[in-house]
Amino acid sequence: MNAKRWVAMAAVVGMVVGLSGCMTTDLVARAQGNPPPSDPYGPPYQAQPGYYLLVPLAMPLDLITFPIQFFQQQQAGERSY
Repeated sequence: MNAKRWVAMAAVVGMVVGLSGCMTTDLVARAQGNPPPSDPYGPPYQAQPGYYLLVPLAMPLDLITFPIQFFQQQQAGERSY
């Protein structure tokens, strides 16, 4: 592989690891049996370790929706001042 491909691959891996979004964190919480961070006062779930198998599917969805969520949060922050 050439250097450009290594840099691009490193950037994608870094984003996947560093930008775990709401779908991934909710899925991991569900697998552990904890209430999801999006609803911390919700009822606890029964631990379902099989949900860990869905994490590789949730991470790309978090990456795809990250720009939308980022700009929505930016606009919400501007309105709160």
